[in-house]
Amino acid sequence: MEIDDKIVYKTSLSKYTFQADKEGNEDTTKPNKPANCILGDGTPLDPNTVGNGSIANISFYVKEDKSSRTLKGMQVTRLVKFEPRGDQDEFELTDDFEVIDPAAAGTDDPY
Repeated sequence: MEIDDKIVYKTSLSKYTFQADKEGNEDTTKPNKPANCILGDGTPLDPNTVGNGSIANISFYVKEDKSSRTLKGMQVTRLVKFEPRGDQDEFELTDDFEVIDPAAAGTDDPY
């Protein structure tokens, strides 16, 4: 894609909210530091306001085996504000639902 005669690359990156300890023990998870999100002038920015079509400089980490990439931060140079549409984010409340506890049922298979 080209914008203003410049080649622009498009990708998706993410970052886990929590991480397991070095031995992989999930019982001792701890929160990851969130990715830094700023405007072009350095003003902090809520990452939940960055919508589709925004343009940013990004910083990311690549594992040595190149198996994954993790977002470290982004500097937004063109912000298209995300505004959720109420009709997509809300559900009609209902009394018709079921909660299955596999441990109480004595099985690992809830189906």
